[in-house]
Amino acid sequence: MSARATAFHEAGHVAACLILGVEFTTVTTVPGHGYKGQLRGADPDGVAQRVIVDISGVIAVHLLRGPRLRESPSVTQSTVSRWVAQDYGRDEFAGQRSVDLTSFVQHTTRLLAQNWPLVAAIADALQPPCELSYAQVLAVAGPFLGTATGREEAKTSPANNFGQKGDRNRA
Repeated sequence: MSARATAFHEAGHVAACLILGVEFTTVTTVPGHGYKGQLRGADPDGVAQRVIVDISGVIAVHLLRGPRLRESPSVTQSTVSRWVAQDYGRDEFAGQRSVDLTSFVQHTTRLLAQNWPLVAAIADALQPPCELSYAQVLAVAGPFLGTATGREEAKTSPANNFGQKGDRNRA
């Protein structure tokens, strides 16, 4: 993955966190042992937020590669699984086949597409490779947060119903 794609991947995670109100400590695009970029210290509230934050990186990269997706986001779980397998050599959803993640994938794709200027601004700040604190990201994202769409929708999406019946991992 190129440095630019890594920046957009991490920016996708960061944008999802900002839209959902999930704080984190830092985000880096400086390669380390076993990673090209990393979001650190994020603690999403419950399974729904965790899934959205987790899949937002790969979705952001593919929104970057395919601008038409930003205009008409229509992505399925199998599409994202294929992207993950192509980009990372593994299927992140392999252990979750019993769960239909389609609503998460569609919701996250729509959320990032609607807030693409926010994603792009964060990605630009992460190039060349660097590390940014939460406060530094807020300074970059500030002009876009007042206009971020989907903040309330993100909190009330159908995906938030995920795992409510007997899910021990739900916060």
